[in-house]
Amino acid sequence: DYKTQNTLLEAFKLRYAYSQEEQAYYNYLAHDDYVVAYTNRYAHFFNAKADFMHDGYLENSTSANYMPFPDFEDAFLDYTEYLSMYYLGNGWYARTAALKKSTPFQGFNVCFYEGSTLKYARSKTDFYNVKTGITSEINSIFHIEGVANVYEADLYAEYSHFLTNSSIYDDNENPLYDLPYANPSAMIKDGYSIVYYKYLPRVSEYTPEDTQYVSYMSSTTFCIMDENMKIVFTNTAILPPMFIEGVGVQTASPNFTDTIGDSLYFDENMEAKVLDKFIQGQETYITHYGDPNSIISLQNKRIDNESISQFFGAVRPDGQRILDYEYTYVTPYNGDYCYAAKTQDEYVVYRVDKNGNKEEIKEIIKLYQTSYSYEYEGKYGLKNYNGEVLIEPEATYIDVVDCVMKDGKIITSYCVAVIGGQTLIYKLV
Repeated sequence: DYKTQNTLLEAFKLRYAYSQEEQAYYNYLAHDDYVVAYTNRYAHFFNAKADFMHDGYLENSTSANYMPFPDFEDAFLDYTEYLSMYYLGNGWYARTAALKKSTPFQGFNVCFYEGSTLKYARSKTDFYNVKTGITSEINSIFHIEGVANVYEADLYAEYSHFLTNSSIYDDNENPLYDLPYANPSAMIKDGYSIVYYKYLPRVSEYTPEDTQYVSYMSSTTFCIMDENMKIVFTNTAILPPMFIEGVGVQTASPNFTDTIGDSLYFDENMEAKVLDKFIQGQETYITHYGDPNSIISLQNKRIDNESISQFFGAVRPDGQRILDYEYTYVTPYNGDYCYAAKTQDEYVVYRVDKNGNKEEIKEIIKLYQTSYSYEYEGKYGLKNYNGEVLIEPEATYIDVVDCVMKDGKIITSYCVAVIGGQTLIYKLV
């Protein structure tokens, strides 16, 4: 047990973790004394206290199968199968399954892209209570994309950490900044779940006979459910907004960040405040970050019939423009300044005050969420966004790890530096 530093406690043992029929390993979820073992076709549900046999081994073959598409059993080789499980608490599992093909087929009910490939799918979702055996459906939720709650906290923390700290570069190998990725599991209270699901925004615009099947093209939205499978929140937001001091922007979901349309934010009453209105066929916006100092959005602007320019800009919540849409990236303010870069003719980084006044900063080696590294006489140091020295330029190696939504702060930063042959770890304050 890593929390008490005692020896690990054995929950159960597996005799068979591989499905001979599907030639695939089982996936396992274990919560609240219940276990589900599933592949892309079947699922087995267990009471972890009652279903152990043969010296504590969990026997997959002894449990009744859950099979979402029994009518398609003879045709499985023509389809890509998908089955996923999510635990909501109090014995409730959300079960989402799909049969997917690259061509339309009888019974498909949704289209979506996997990479650049358009997929047609027959999808279904139900909710199963392993305590009571009750199965229920919600008509509007026919395909779940993900669930963020206390049971998925480690997964979303890993997503957030990886994406926030991944290094990206432009075509000239200049290190680029990327905005922080939130952890939605850290936002939701215990006993509640953010449920991401597909919906059909154009379903009323076309008939089923429409040969392009536009009405079946899906987008992702969300609701909040309690542990009794009751929907307790839906609103005008497409995705969960992350609020910072009363300013909410729909960027709380590392897997679903591209809400395209107006540049906007939500106030504390969940009223949408539009800053830049999208123009059909000409300009659209993706709002990436918001706090009382700035709303940062990416503008997609059509130049001609074949090309689109994409640049970041920043606007204050009261509508005052800080930076026009002409930057490769824009950071949130930390202290009195933010940073913005241009990479058109040459790579230039600016320090920007809260009135939009800019100063070119040439010493930056790499820009992080609250700091940047710099070089002096062959050694590396670290400064904060105000330009104040945090670590003197004495390191032969330096790097920063930024953690989002940790210890009650939006950003908690740690620095690793090698100084005088010693590896040192700093917590930045």
